[in-house]
Amino acid sequence: MKHTDDELAELFFSAARISQYLSSEKKGLSFLHMGQYRCLFYLEEHGSVKQKEMAEELGIRPASLSELISKLEQKGLVKKEPSPKDRRIMMVSLTREGMMTARHGRAGQSRFHSLIFEPLSEEEKETLYELLWKVKEYHERRKDHDQSTKNADFH
Repeated sequence: MKHTDDELAELFFSAARISQYLSSEKKGLSFLHMGQYRCLFYLEEHGSVKQKEMAEELGIRPASLSELISKLEQKGLVKKEPSPKDRRIMMVSLTREGMMTARHGRAGQSRFHSLIFEPLSEEEKETLYELLWKVKEYHERRKDHDQSTKNADFH
């Protein structure tokens, strides 16, 4: 049976909403939103980084990242310090508490991800991965092409 693109999109977004519902019920992750955990995980991997670079790498608008970092700073999970090379540039890094929260969060995240994909066999997971990767790659290439075309128009 063939399904329309609209039906496929509705199912895709419905599955995403279910993961958000499960996320709100989860017990393994503590008091942070997934975007905040992404920041902690990034800092755990990269150490002290420039806020601008972090925004670019995570694909987050600088203003949105600044708000996320402020909230994490208020919770004592990250700290901002001027760069030793250029004091005008702010560097962001994890505090000791932030490092522990990131480690705990990764373990909880793994349990949560297992719960989401529990109904799928290993073969189905592989097929889903390949299909989602294909969609993601197509749109990233398209976005890159659109951006390079815009840049070419300005020259």
